[in-house]
Amino acid sequence: MRGWLTAALAALLGIFAVAATPAAAQSPRGSSFFCIVSDDGTNTYIHSATFKANPQVSTDAYEGEWRAYLTQKGLPTNGGCTFTDLPQNVPVYLDGLKQQCDDCSIWTLRPVDFAYTGAAAPKPAGDHRNLASDMCEDFTEANYREKALAPGLDQQLRAMCGQAFEYYTMYKRALEQGYSAADAERTYQAHEKSAAVLKQFYEETRTDR
Repeated sequence: MRGWLTAALAALLGIFAVAATPAAAQSPRGSSFFCIVSDDGTNTYIHSATFKANPQVSTDAYEGEWRAYLTQKGLPTNGGCTFTDLPQNVPVYLDGLKQQCDDCSIWTLRPVDFAYTGAAAPKPAGDHRNLASDMCEDFTEANYREKALAPGLDQQLRAMCGQAFEYYTMYKRALEQGYSAADAERTYQAHEKSAAVLKQFYEETRTDR
């Protein structure tokens, strides 16, 4: 039943899609904002309070500070902020949503003391580097697909390199095609996770290519 609650949350928030909609095509934002992230390890939705949105502050600025807050607290960063016109407090709404199925009660809501201050601006889009480069010898953005399928004894490592490079290329393509910095950032987060798996495998095997 977790899928039911996640789907309901996604419908409400619209924040779990990865780099799907260019900024120009996004719906107008509401008058308040609310930030949330899911922690699968503890079946917890970590959320901020609902705040009055400042029309002078961009979505990227809110989300950048939210991610900085989560990183500082050692929390997952796979969520974001959304704008809403719901009259009620959104965490209260979500708590009521959880009561609508038998198994949804295993997911708990954890409020945190996040508040936007403007002190932590999001990292400028395009500043992120390819985290897989040092572990994937001879791989480039031009040849990574060919290299990933090359024969040899290190096929698993090459496949992981190919996946990490694929996500990084998607991130750069999102920037080039005019997606918002927040959408591009979500794509880069997929690259970070892929590179982390690659790094663990690389350090455990030290496979020579």
